[in-house]
Amino acid sequence: MNSVCNTPLVSTIALCYNQAKFAVETLESIRNQSYQNIELIIMDDCSTDNSVEIIENWIQETKYPCIFIKHDKNAGICKTLNEAFSHCQGDYLQIIACDDIMLPEKTTIQVTLLNEQPDNVAVVYSDAYLIKDDGLPHYGWFIQQRRQFIDVPSGDIYNDLLKGTFIPAMSTLIKTAIIKELKGWDENLAYEDQDMWLRISKKYKFTFSAIPSVKYRLHTNNTTKKLAGVRGMETQFWIYKKHIDNNIGLDRFRQLFHCLYANNQATKIHKNEYIKVFPNELSSKLIALNLPYWAYNSIRTIKNIIVNAKN
Repeated sequence: MNSVCNTPLVSTIALCYNQAKFAVETLESIRNQSYQNIELIIMDDCSTDNSVEIIENWIQETKYPCIFIKHDKNAGICKTLNEAFSHCQGDYLQIIACDDIMLPEKTTIQVTLLNEQPDNVAVVYSDAYLIKDDGLPHYGWFIQQRRQFIDVPSGDIYNDLLKGTFIPAMSTLIKTAIIKELKGWDENLAYEDQDMWLRISKKYKFTFSAIPSVKYRLHTNNTTKKLAGVRGMETQFWIYKKHIDNNIGLDRFRQLFHCLYANNQATKIHKNEYIKVFPNELSSKLIALNLPYWAYNSIRTIKNIIVNAKN
């Protein structure tokens, strides 16, 4: 275990893309952590604003030890994370976008909690306060906006995550050994967190900390908003393809394919993958004919009407 005074080293990755307006506040929240044994890796993924200048000025003024890597070509979140992770030496990992904020006790509380967990617990996470573009409080909580729970899940949460992601990525503390075991992030995907949580939770447990640890900023340039369309839908298609051995994952895979097909975004590759999963279904036989979606859906609808009438 890498340690100073018997405290595990925590690798902290700060990801920046056009977040000059917020980057200093994020970096200051890392610098002001009560936990001291932190290594910082800052990644700028070819920002087109003055993020790089802002970050370089912050490093020069604070003298805070860090690695700063600047891309001259946009690589995307997953590839950027894998590059950053290759520099990480810590026992634990936390990741934050340069528009969110860590609360001062985040690392201390979560390291203490994760240290107490059995070996099969890979991740500690918490809820997140919501803030507006200007940093003022926004109504509600991160998890509340995504799912309604009586008790936020802890332990085996794989099926909960298959129904939809709800974990604030910036609130997590992760065992780096697990990321290495899973060989990092899938660079074919448009975003990182949902796939990683599902892959981890298939084998390991998560622990929920009731103490909120971060602030998540809601603004027009949030990555989640940018990926809400077809690109995000396609990423989910490939994510759920990895989980078709579970009925929830299988149903979600089917739904996502039909969404792509209905939006004229189902490529030959998508269609072939669907046919492999459902080789004997009428839908696969119709898809193999390369019918337009309206014709495909009409035939399936007529078939269902006939079946229901017989019953």
